[in-house]
Amino acid sequence: MLFFNKEVGCARCHSGPYYTDSRLQKPFNLHDVGTGDDPTEKIGPKYDTPTLLGIYRTPPYLHHGKAKTLRDVLITCNKEDKHGKTSHLRPSEIDDLVDFLKSLPYETPPSETPNTVKYRFTETKK
Repeated sequence: MLFFNKEVGCARCHSGPYYTDSRLQKPFNLHDVGTGDDPTEKIGPKYDTPTLLGIYRTPPYLHHGKAKTLRDVLITCNKEDKHGKTSHLRPSEIDDLVDFLKSLPYETPPSETPNTVKYRFTETKK
């Protein structure tokens, strides 16, 4: 499975049951995926890793929405292989990787996780 292949490297950051290494504790897990050099970028070159669960539901992709498809994430917006090493993959392997990403289910997140903020705002109905 290419997603878990160490040479490709997707699972290095998109790991665990939620396919993310995001955490609320410092130091935060921020990664330079090669898209922060855009002159319109306001956040900086490093980003928190989003979950991949249900990614088929949320185009366009990346923090700035410049990847219209998952294929664009892997090829067009990954010219320096900073967002997984994909430049050596054959087109059929990219297709397999995209199909895997599209197969990841969307599940309603649990009300509490290890990253739950204890005193977060919740809307109350009157």
